[in-house]
Amino acid sequence: MLEYQFIFTQPIMRKNNKKSAKKKYVNDWYVEIEYGKKLHKSFGKNERDIAWQFSLALKRHFKLIAHMNSENSRQEIGKDLWSGWTITACGKRVNWVMGFRGNRVAEAARVIGGLGGSAGKGASKVRGDSNYYQLLRLKGLETRRNNALKAEKTNDR
Repeated sequence: MLEYQFIFTQPIMRKNNKKSAKKKYVNDWYVEIEYGKKLHKSFGKNERDIAWQFSLALKRHFKLIAHMNSENSRQEIGKDLWSGWTITACGKRVNWVMGFRGNRVAEAARVIGGLGGSAGKGASKVRGDSNYYQLLRLKGLETRRNNALKAEKTNDR
């Protein structure tokens, strides 16, 4: 009688269940399309995606066909903000404003973190930057560990 031995050529892989801190698909770019009195806003992951979303939004909301030719008509109007225009297939002009809002979120968080305030009684407790919250979290961990050790000691007696 023959016995067969199975040899696995590929290692068994475990699935990584950890979630990453940064989202993979974030719509940090936006484009505001203005045609006549109508205004439409679309979002995308990068400049190339914005050009694609621009064409889709024109077709869907304004029933026009055009590509976003940002190289010829783009003008910088501020930090992370550009404006321009495009001529559609039927010869009509469409104005657009494109921007990167990724930096704005970080700036807003920094301003909110810096505001702080007073809470409780006594001296004013002013909140600080991210280091303040990190220390606060570590103090909480230390307190929970101490409480757990005290609970174990009382249970052992």
